[in-house]
Amino acid sequence: MPDLETGPITPELEQWLGRASTLVESSGSLADTIQLRAAIGNLNGVLRARNAETIAEVIQRALAKAEQEAPPKAQGTFIVATNAFDSFAAVRKVLRTAHNDVLLVDAEADAKVLTDFAVLAPDGVIVRLLADEACHNRSLELAAGHWSRRFGRGRPLLVRVAAAGMLSDTLILVDGTVAWALRQPFNKVAKSPYASLIRIPAQEAAALIAGYAARWQAAEPLSQAE
Repeated sequence: MPDLETGPITPELEQWLGRASTLVESSGSLADTIQLRAAIGNLNGVLRARNAETIAEVIQRALAKAEQEAPPKAQGTFIVATNAFDSFAAVRKVLRTAHNDVLLVDAEADAKVLTDFAVLAPDGVIVRLLADEACHNRSLELAAGHWSRRFGRGRPLLVRVAAAGMLSDTLILVDGTVAWALRQPFNKVAKSPYASLIRIPAQEAAALIAGYAARWQAAEPLSQAE
């Protein structure tokens, strides 16, 4: 989902909105279809933020319905949340599947990534966090130091910062085999009226995981964490 609240209405955004309209129409909900058309038609007006929120909510409902009707093997690839509690529960559900290692990728990482989300990983699982050297919040270093003092070796934590501009995704990479993408940075998940986690297909996930493994190796350790 692109940023609907700011910036120009580009041809690419219009194409995306067209695909979204097709999805919602196929869901069979006339009310949602009408609501979506009205929001899209007024997206560039004075109530842009409200219309952007409406578009996102309608699309989330259509995606949730589509997943329910998908073949069993495809179900569970999309997790939607419409409030803070469900957002934390969705991330926890993904993290609890880890057995050995979790890599969290978030250019804008701050203390909340550790205090609200990383802590949800199972005991004994190595938690790694990759942030952007130019974008991450300084509170991250303090939180990493507190984590080490509180958990010690029982809950290993490694934090590194990549060169500026190297991170373009917010991800949860589980055991080096499964990749989940979030539509916003971790520190915005609880604040957003909607959040989603999408499991990336295996072939694309393998390439993505390999790419971020290289970024991890090239990144510098955060002083208080390693």
